[in-house]
Amino acid sequence: YQRRVHGAKYSNFTSAEESEFVIDAGIDIKGRRVLYFFAVKIPQEQQTQEFYKLYYIQKMDKVCEQPYVIIFFNKGVSSTSKTAISFLRALYETLPLKYWTNFLELYIVSPSIVVKSYLLLKNAFSSQRQIRDKVVYIDNLKQLEKLSLIHI
Repeated sequence: YQRRVHGAKYSNFTSAEESEFVIDAGIDIKGRRVLYFFAVKIPQEQQTQEFYKLYYIQKMDKVCEQPYVIIFFNKGVSSTSKTAISFLRALYETLPLKYWTNFLELYIVSPSIVVKSYLLLKNAFSSQRQIRDKVVYIDNLKQLEKLSLIHI
């Protein structure tokens, strides 16, 4: 983790930023920072994923000091694709506790069977409640709008 933080400080993230795979959407009506995370924009190549992880760490280092939620958009990803879940798992295993202290909820929009199965299995064999109790499945954008997390 420390090596990645150091690498993130000296990297040019223009291409990752332009991909908009993670967007700081501002503050919701409950005063929480909201981040949009687009699974379809996570690259397939391992080397590019490492670069995106550095970008995510650099971005989250600023966000994690205050309460925040992540809205994970799974729409557009093949129902059999494991790229997004593998990427998230690698982040989860890499990031220290400071990133999870103010993490309040993970909204998963249009979750695939792969995502649901992974989280179900992970939760069944994990005693950690950092993610397990914070996942909310959302079927469509109208549901998300009802939660006042987006405006359509």
